[in-house]
Amino acid sequence: MRFPPFDDEEPVLDYSENLLDVDPIEAIQLELDEKEDSAVYSWFYDHKPLVKTKLVNGPSYKKWDLGIPIMSTLHRLAGQLLSDLSDMNYFYLFDIESFFTAKALNVFIPGGPKFEPLCQDVEKGDEDWNEFNDINKLIVHSPLRTEYRVAFPHLYNDRPRKGTV
Repeated sequence: MRFPPFDDEEPVLDYSENLLDVDPIEAIQLELDEKEDSAVYSWFYDHKPLVKTKLVNGPSYKKWDLGIPIMSTLHRLAGQLLSDLSDMNYFYLFDIESFFTAKALNVFIPGGPKFEPLCQDVEKGDEDWNEFNDINKLIVHSPLRTEYRVAFPHLYNDRPRKGTV
């Protein structure tokens, strides 16, 4: 999805014209097996399941005390909704710690938010000498991907401050 979601040249979608008369799609219902799903079979499609039992603290549903058979059955039934991806590197750009690190480094992840600098450079006294005006160094710079700077802040940045690692 692109942000901002609306273009200046396109008219804004009107709720009453486009969405009000649309009927919702039918709810998805699993066909439960009475033997295999016996732990949840009697209450799975109830409006407020387990309200008057000791498994739930009441109508607030804040605390649950479900046993292993119920939890394993619910996990198996939810398997179609769970992701197959187990590689944590797939998600590293979309976790909150990566965004905190990007903010601390004053970089932005491509396709992600841009931040105001968290720490202004306070050590301006070293401006008379730096690595670029040293005559004894030959420096060949290639562009560094922002993903590397966020994933490995202490390796690819000069002054990583307040980053999460």
